[in-house]
Amino acid sequence: MVTYLTGVRTKQHAMESDYSKVPTDADAILDVLVFSSGYYSWPNSIDYVPGLQLRTRLVLTRTQVPLFIQTYNYGEDVGVRGLENIKPDPKYSYPDFSRLRQNKDEAIEGLRKGVPAIVARISAALASSRPETASAPPEAK
Repeated sequence: MVTYLTGVRTKQHAMESDYSKVPTDADAILDVLVFSSGYYSWPNSIDYVPGLQLRTRLVLTRTQVPLFIQTYNYGEDVGVRGLENIKPDPKYSYPDFSRLRQNKDEAIEGLRKGVPAIVARISAALASSRPETASAPPEAK
């Protein structure tokens, strides 16, 4: 079962530092922090492209041991090691700021497309890295 918790982050723009203060009876907590979003013109590209960057951390509630940590970037590959990049559709690239503004509805759609793309990556990563500690022990015969 998944429960969405609101209003429990102790610092507005930071991952939680003490999960014992999170009111939940869940076995694990998935902390997701969006730390940057918008359209950017990166150094290796003159186009404005969507950018959505977020950090994820899955911890065991009881022990606060991290089971999974990953940072995601939906946008231009910025060449940071350990950052999982997801390239947006080129149709959401704009050669200058005036074209970006002229196509604002399409540009917003380009940012919104990043959410399911990142969620799919997180889901796949969590499904493929099911830790032994989170699984139930085999039944005795």
